[in-house]
Amino acid sequence: MARLTDTQLIILSAASQRDDRGVELPANLKGEAARKVVATLIRARLLEEVRSAWIAIGPEVRKTARVPAPAPVNAAASPA
Repeated sequence: MARLTDTQLIILSAASQRDDRGVELPANLKGEAARKVVATLIRARLLEEVRSAWIAIGPEVRKTARVPAPAPVNAAASPA
């Protein structure tokens, strides 16, 4: 992936500080722009869609997403 935009960095930074790693989009990001930003982060595997109830926000309905959990470190594969 190329460099991240300021909006993408804001979304990832905010999500990484939450206990549930959930994504909360900035208030000024709506409609197609929001969908594109989230879709790009999902394709880059920086976000993952999670199975949950749909969230209705005004006239828009969005799926929930979160920052993926870090991959577990395999202690057996590490050099000692």
